[in-house]
Amino acid sequence: MSAGLNEILNFDRVLAQFQTSSHLAFAFLPSNWVHSYALNVFAFNTVGAFCALQCRVHETWARFFVSSMKDDMRYTTSDCFETFPFPLQYEAEPRVDISGANYLESRQSIMQKSRLGLTKTYNRFHDPHEKSPEIAHLRELHAAMDRAVLWAYCWDDLAESARCEFLLDYEEDSDRPYGDTTQSVILIAKFQQRFREIQWPENIHLPEMFYDPRPLAAEEEGRSACLHAKFVISDSQQVFISSANFTEAA
Repeated sequence: MSAGLNEILNFDRVLAQFQTSSHLAFAFLPSNWVHSYALNVFAFNTVGAFCALQCRVHETWARFFVSSMKDDMRYTTSDCFETFPFPLQYEAEPRVDISGANYLESRQSIMQKSRLGLTKTYNRFHDPHEKSPEIAHLRELHAAMDRAVLWAYCWDDLAESARCEFLLDYEEDSDRPYGDTTQSVILIAKFQQRFREIQWPENIHLPEMFYDPRPLAAEEEGRSACLHAKFVISDSQQVFISSANFTEAA
């Protein structure tokens, strides 16, 4: 736990978050509860603090330093929280409180109506096939929360120009476990189709995709191999670089 007993008892509520989860989700809990050992508990009771931790800025930071257990992230306070540079002005920025309060209210309403917990609610949030108006609205409120935190960092130009949105998760139909005999050409073709249909913006020039067929060919021959890809997008002003593993062995 990140907060001592004496610290949290000074508040009527505290922020909590699962140490191991597929999603980074913070919630307020009563401070006088006996909290599970599986939770990280933070001595914060303000909406501003919730906004600063729930926003995409902090999630990006946490996922960079986090360790993992299978597909879940293991959020350790020493790596993800204590190293995080909070915006100096987040408590004084009214847009942080307003956006955080709106997000909390909408998320709570969705959970009460659907009778789902945080994990299943965020499964819906990240599901590209989820088209319900309430989830779409929650995504918009999350983007507003992201922008508010960027303003608190005094990154006004970035807050105005950045596309604050989540890249939605989707099921990898062609995940390639050991022993799979799917031909590499089919595997790559399926990935390209899903990428263009789900993750690439409409009406924008589709990227060229190149890959080295040797690792996939090795798997087809029964030898252990993995495919790790670098992904680069650039224009006249910016360059985005990412990476991905396309085989379970990686």
